[in-house]
Amino acid sequence: MKGGNIEALYGPQADIAPRERGTIVIFPSFVIHRVAPVTSGSRFSLTAWVLGKEPFK
Repeated sequence: MKGGNIEALYGPQADIAPRERGTIVIFPSFVIHRVAPVTSGSRFSLTAWVLGKEPFK
């Protein structure tokens, strides 16, 4: 696959998540993020949300 990087904006520039097989990327949903377009091949993803009684701090 080419393209499809997960980019998260934590500071002045975007950080790119590692792409090794078996990597799990976890971040709070309020972090500005995007997935770059896939230019060739296929991208598979699994998305989950976790909720609790207390707000995230």
